[in-house]
Amino acid sequence: MEKAWAIIIDDDQAACMMAIPRLFEQLRLLLGKKSVRQLERLERQLEEDVSVVRRRMGRLAGELRSLDLDRVKNEFKDYEALQSTLADEQQNQSRDFKELEARCKVYRELIAEGRAALLDVQLNQGRRWDLDVLSQSMTNRAHSAQHYQMFRKLLDVGQLRGAQVDLAQLDWIIMQNKQAQTHLNVAIEGAGPTGLTLAFTQFQSGANVSVFEKRSTQYNRVQVVRLDPKWMDMLKFYLGEHYYDMFGQDGQAGKGIVRADGFGEIVTHRLEEGLNHRFTELMGRNYTHTSQSNDPRKTRLERLAAYEMTGVEESELGYTVQAKYNPEYDSSPFANGKKNPPAGFQKPKAFLSRPVDLVICAGGKSSQLRNRYMKDKPVTVARSYGVCSWEGPKDHCIQNDRLDTFPDFRGMVVLDQQFQQFFQGQMEFQVDRIEGLSSDERRFLVQQANEQSEVSGA
Repeated sequence: MEKAWAIIIDDDQAACMMAIPRLFEQLRLLLGKKSVRQLERLERQLEEDVSVVRRRMGRLAGELRSLDLDRVKNEFKDYEALQSTLADEQQNQSRDFKELEARCKVYRELIAEGRAALLDVQLNQGRRWDLDVLSQSMTNRAHSAQHYQMFRKLLDVGQLRGAQVDLAQLDWIIMQNKQAQTHLNVAIEGAGPTGLTLAFTQFQSGANVSVFEKRSTQYNRVQVVRLDPKWMDMLKFYLGEHYYDMFGQDGQAGKGIVRADGFGEIVTHRLEEGLNHRFTELMGRNYTHTSQSNDPRKTRLERLAAYEMTGVEESELGYTVQAKYNPEYDSSPFANGKKNPPAGFQKPKAFLSRPVDLVICAGGKSSQLRNRYMKDKPVTVARSYGVCSWEGPKDHCIQNDRLDTFPDFRGMVVLDQQFQQFFQGQMEFQVDRIEGLSSDERRFLVQQANEQSEVSGA
């Protein structure tokens, strides 16, 4: 049954999506009782997920369903053209421009709401079913036509691009923060891909976010990272136009690739650069907003580079995180006397603290807080894995003709468990060929071969 279902979904997806009920009926005639029970379970899962999506669509604004996307694109284009040609005084005096600006603001809010709803479906129901399967299954009942139309509209909204769409995403995230009933203080250790993505989601949920990173923002991690489809959906939502810079679109190459199975692959420092740029844009946009209580601290969003978390302290007023400044990692041109600072420049404090309700350790194995407050727990039985890159430090090519410098991820060589076993076998074979060894010497060399195998596999 599982094999048959995989063939159906993968081999002729488009045709099957148009006839889900008929397809289930045909499979019942071909499969045994046990497989039919599995098929019925899949049917129930599909119907449950479709019901959840219908309810999600029902909560969206009715204006989104009737939104004319072609008109939206044209008015966005007109607005951007007038904005670039009219002086500020002319913009304020032009009634037509003000009306166009107001309409574009409404469009942006609707688009952001739609894209957020689409991401919600992608990360939940979309993990089990293709989005088109969910969409087509909505047409099984007459009363779901409106939900079907809304879902198709969301799929179209998800393909929109441009400066206005980019702005809509930032303003929507800030609005979610403002509308939150509580504003917890969250400290995130580490500004890698995980830490920065968490910063977006925590701020969106209403938190005051401080990201601590002991390195500078001049990243140089050249290993390949593979991202599952759920990661890719989140990146497309939060990164805006930076997503296309990294992964390309419409035949244009990016810095990474998106595979046919939905997985993405990119050099780590490229991903970190894109997330950092977007985070900087969000911080800059957030400066123009205040919270419901008009307290700027309620919308705190900051990235503290060259600061390393050192501990958590408790007082009568609550908890605070402590951090120390690492001047050797400060890439600022005014750090360490590299250049004369401008008037009013404030030298970084040697130590600082922030109030905190939640600490998230996303600093990897080098995390001081993780090692101090948490216990290691294995998450995989694998002892080795491969790490490869086709970029050298600062974009220099890797000079390695035998491996062809990894022109892209598809040419990647992975030193996995199978390679380790092969390497170990070869080492033992070579030891056996050495003549005149005592049993102790032979046992010692085999032990060394095993240890070397584990190092090579890692």
